Amino acid sequence: MGPDDTPAIETLEPASTRPTGGSKLAHLFHRINSIIPEAQEVVTVAPSAFAAEALALLDQHRFSQVPVVRGGEVLGSFSYRSFARRAVELQHGHGALGELPVEEFMEALDIAHATDELASIFAAVDRDDAVLIGAPNDLQAVVTAMDALRYLYRLTEPYVQLGEIERSLRMMVDASVNDGQLAECARHALQREYEGQEADLPTRAADMTLGELVSIIRDGRNWQHFEPMLGSRRELAAARLSPLPGLRNDLFHFRRELSDEERVTIAVARNWLLGKLRGTPLAEGTNG
Repeated sequence: MGPDDTPAIETLEPASTRPTGGSKLAHLFHRINSIIPEAQEVVTVAPSAFAAEALALLDQHRFSQVPVVRGGEVLGSFSYRSFARRAVELQHGHGALGELPVEEFMEALDIAHATDELASIFAAVDRDDAVLIGAPNDLQAVVTAMDALRYLYRLTEPYVQLGEIERSLRMMVDASVNDGQLAECARHALQREYEGQEADLPTRAADMTLGELVSIIRDGRNWQHFEPMLGSRRELAAARLSPLPGLRNDLFHFRRELSDEERVTIAVARNWLLGKLRGTPLAEGTNG
């Protein structure tokens, strides 16, 4: 260790306690501050720390890289990649690699502002697996490729799953009834909704909304057609499917954020339908 007074390893305060450019806009637009993990603690190493200490830190926290900071100033980053690259050059005549200072293995990482657009860091994250957030003298957070993936997955998951559900129900309906039977099922379940507009009553699954598909399937007068595929307990099927149209409308019209419980409701229904389809002729792409 050199005459550096900077602690070898330091943990900064959680990112959520520092200003990251947040405002009402943060709830409307998806920018970098959206993907910073909540209450993230930024761990740093001093340039004079032993490489072995930094490697142990990466292993302990399951990091792929750690910022190198001295006196509040970001000097670069230490990573498995940067260590491996320099190790080839330093393996002879410099002693044990683990006893060399971190500054011998540093590499540069891009620094972005918390309110920059997400797309602005894609190239850097793809290249380096991480981007530093803040300024050279004000490190606020570290954003990795997994941070972006987790955020975007959570953002899109209910949309994708509802799409899977709606398409699956259409396929099940088409496989369970012929055109004439579907028209009769539609009259049973949807006649009240289309009273006075009977000419507009949909008679093809492709023309039906998720709510209309669910209404047709759960109607007791229609259940005989869908029981072979969805099981003998109509009330269980209805319990899984009934909440979905309302959740879909709230989600697709951006009325509110879904709760974790509502997300689970969608996921459970999606997985239930997947289970009903697996191993059936429909899963193989035939109707036979």
